[in-house]
Amino acid sequence: FGPGIPSGAPQRLAPSLRSRARGRQRRGAMRSARVHAPTAALGCVCLASVVRQIAGAHLSSHTGFTCDYLCLKKKRGHGRIIGTAPWCGGDCKVDCTGACRTANKAEGLEDYGDGCDTGYKVCCCDHSDPVPPQGPPQPVARGDQDSLTILSLNTFLLEVNVFFQFSRKPNMEVRAQALAEWFGSLELKEVPDVVVFMEIFSGAAEAMMQRVCSESWFKNGEGDKVVQCQAGSPFAAATRVNNPTSSANPYKGGGVVVLAKRGLTLDYAVDYAFKEATDADKNAYKGFWVTRVTKGLQHYWVVGTHTQANPGEEQSRIRQTQFQEIRAAVVQQVPEGARLVYAGDMNVM
Repeated sequence: FGPGIPSGAPQRLAPSLRSRARGRQRRGAMRSARVHAPTAALGCVCLASVVRQIAGAHLSSHTGFTCDYLCLKKKRGHGRIIGTAPWCGGDCKVDCTGACRTANKAEGLEDYGDGCDTGYKVCCCDHSDPVPPQGPPQPVARGDQDSLTILSLNTFLLEVNVFFQFSRKPNMEVRAQALAEWFGSLELKEVPDVVVFMEIFSGAAEAMMQRVCSESWFKNGEGDKVVQCQAGSPFAAATRVNNPTSSANPYKGGGVVVLAKRGLTLDYAVDYAFKEATDADKNAYKGFWVTRVTKGLQHYWVVGTHTQANPGEEQSRIRQTQFQEIRAAVVQQVPEGARLVYAGDMNVM
């Protein structure tokens, strides 16, 4: 491997030819040293520079122009110099099972070390063929993949701030902290496969999500729809709130969050806003998530929602309209015959 340098065992000249070649090299080097010593020194530096450029040695400062770099560049794994000066004796056929070639001190390899009086050093890679890039881990079958446990919980963590605090539910910090501590106390086998939260509508709710999932989870602003949970969390990933807004926006997001247990994947999530609302619900972009959670090899589609609140003829009519919007999205997004779960606060009782 490497431009212009053959792989395999080093090519050795016959003894008579090698001695004549070395003699010519020594005589040429002596003439150059007597007549143009400074130029010869500069030429060595330039040669090393040219070789580095040919080999593509524009590297990060922590890697350097090394045998390891050359092997990684060719996707042959890591590499190392074999052969100890002054009697080097490196042999690709004997010493290396991967891609291998003769190393040359003049090319400027930083890990070459001292020059050889006899024999050669070789650059040996871990693999003879390019190593394919590692993709995401492939799912494997699980004995429990045909069952799914779901917890649907309205957290009641709601506060409304419009320049000043307009409304606030009681004991939010205490309840949010207790909820986070409860999830933290569970053994992994006790954690539900999927959790659907409603009313993630406050700073206390955001702090709870940061403890349960990740410190990088925020309810407002732009960002990825799915956040990967940090190590130590009982969950693998969580959506953000559906239809998030900004902190300065007096309207709230939808407040619904879907979490998938560690060991499962949350691999699809699309949020929708309802077209119609009344009463206090008009002050939030309530709607629903359509998500897909994979357990082993089995996909589950989970819809998480929080529909129009309060009794009354008008409220009931709006809820029916919202259910129809959910159904239309499911028909569009979910394959026929797939396993489907509706979860959330439906406000029908």
